[in-house]
Amino acid sequence: MLNIIICDDRIEMVNNIKKIIEGKIFIDEIDDITIELATTNPYEVLDLFRMEKKFADGEVVVTAQPLKQRLLFLDINFGADFSKIDGVKLASDIRKFDISSNIVFVTSSGEERADVLDQKIVALGYLKKSLDEQAFKMRILDLMQTARVRMSMATPHRKMIEFKTGHVKR
Repeated sequence: MLNIIICDDRIEMVNNIKKIIEGKIFIDEIDDITIELATTNPYEVLDLFRMEKKFADGEVVVTAQPLKQRLLFLDINFGADFSKIDGVKLASDIRKFDISSNIVFVTSSGEERADVLDQKIVALGYLKKSLDEQAFKMRILDLMQTARVRMSMATPHRKMIEFKTGHVKR
């Protein structure tokens, strides 16, 4: 199952991307894709990847939620309401909990940002808001297909090592 997350500071953009994806799911009768979240709030996205545990001794530990196959469409620059976070910071925070999700940066400038490389975020690609309607749709569908191919190639049973330090499991 590929879970899609859409986060942009403009609700019109969120709804446009959502409409294109829902149309593809409906027309092609795709049952392995779902829209998990469509929001204008980047903190809602971050909450999908982490959870806080409070212990009797008062210690609060942030741990990762169970991993899912995800495709994220993240606005690279959020509006003034979220001046402390942008798409690159959000992606960097997500990578602390999940290194396998596919991240697409939605940008109006169309330029790749160097800090994406500096922070080793590894983006699936960029989606330019300035594309004409048909090119915009085709780009979204292409990114979805690439994410589905990557999902199908993922090892179904990954071997992992877990270790515990105090209350923290890694």
